Amino acid sequence: MSLIEKPNESTRNGFNLTDHFIIKIPDDYGSFWPKECCIHQIPRNLRDLNEAAYTPQFISIGPIHHGKPELASMEKYKYLYLQRFLGRTKKKLETFVDFIKDREQSIRVKYSDPYKNLNSKDYITMILLDSFFIFELFGDQENAECTNDCMLNKIWLRVGIQNDLVLLENQIPYSDLADLYSFAFPDDPKRQFYALASEYFGNYNPNMIIIQEKGILHFTDMIRGFMSQALEPKPITRNIKYLKVPAKRLAQAGIKFEKIENGNLAAVNFHKGVLKLPQFEAYDTTELVFRNLMALEQSEYPKSSYITSYILLMDFLINNDKDVSFLVETGIIKNGLGSSQAVADMVNKLCRNITESNFHFQGICDDMNRFCESRWHKFLSIWNGEYFKDVWHGTGTIFGFTLVLLSFINSIWSVSRIVNVMIK
Repeated sequence: MSLIEKPNESTRNGFNLTDHFIIKIPDDYGSFWPKECCIHQIPRNLRDLNEAAYTPQFISIGPIHHGKPELASMEKYKYLYLQRFLGRTKKKLETFVDFIKDREQSIRVKYSDPYKNLNSKDYITMILLDSFFIFELFGDQENAECTNDCMLNKIWLRVGIQNDLVLLENQIPYSDLADLYSFAFPDDPKRQFYALASEYFGNYNPNMIIIQEKGILHFTDMIRGFMSQALEPKPITRNIKYLKVPAKRLAQAGIKFEKIENGNLAAVNFHKGVLKLPQFEAYDTTELVFRNLMALEQSEYPKSSYITSYILLMDFLINNDKDVSFLVETGIIKNGLGSSQAVADMVNKLCRNITESNFHFQGICDDMNRFCESRWHKFLSIWNGEYFKDVWHGTGTIFGFTLVLLSFINSIWSVSRIVNVMIK
């Protein structure tokens, strides 16, 4: 479709042609995204860093990855779970079709792309199949016994599907899922969708934190709520100043590291030379989770980007494998990857192409920089860095110091004997 409409050639003589060109704006062009939009596609500059971290490997949920051939093998399970769900609800499929049909447009606007290539029938079918699949998957989690078609019987598939349900691009709006579930079970207070969802994602919420259900956008947002709860508004710094030294050098300057047990990534604290941090757990799925949470904060939470701020702080603290090994010793890092260098590489890559415009822990970094710049702590840093940087240097330093001390004592004893002889 051409955007330029050219005027009649007869206008050439005596006129400036640029005055007679018209830019045609298509009628269906509106604003960038409606305010209801909460499910965005990952920007290309982030996706190029790690395609697999943003792309479902087993199952598509919602329209963004719908219809991809590599995910087609799971579609049969959606129809199987459809039958199971209808058997539990005792309602006709037509009632659910009507329910989603009334909400179709409000669901579409919650995606950054309305996917107009999907007609109404296909769109409603997709939403229902994906929703029923999620309901039955969560129900399997609740039931102690699973049938042969239960996803939980195959651990590799169970883990893979949960990873896919974490992805920002692989979501259905939470409010629509919850309303559909309540419509299916209106008279059973025990069947609460929030309880099922929080149990399914319980590995991201070991402390059983309860968040406000009303504000949940989708499952990615729910996990973010489990992992970061700001107890009070954190100051925002746009002019980010880096930590001048990494973790091990901070420790050499006298800063102590303590692990926070509650797992709240927003609860970082520095007071009287003690840096308290929630534990960073490094596993095979860690990069996937944090990349999607950080992508969510880039689009929805630019002024409360606690996950991004936490990862940025960890990036400041970790320069190499030695910093990781030290943080493992202090309990700040739980290394499930085995290699300290692998953890360092992962953390240092997470903030690439992330807009670091709002940093919530700048005050903590400033306090630690000032702490290290005092004369005494500078001396400690140099002393510990040069003479106690490992067990061999430390042992050699102690041994050398002992020899010097013994020599000094021997010299005093010799001088004392000479003085006593002279007095006599």
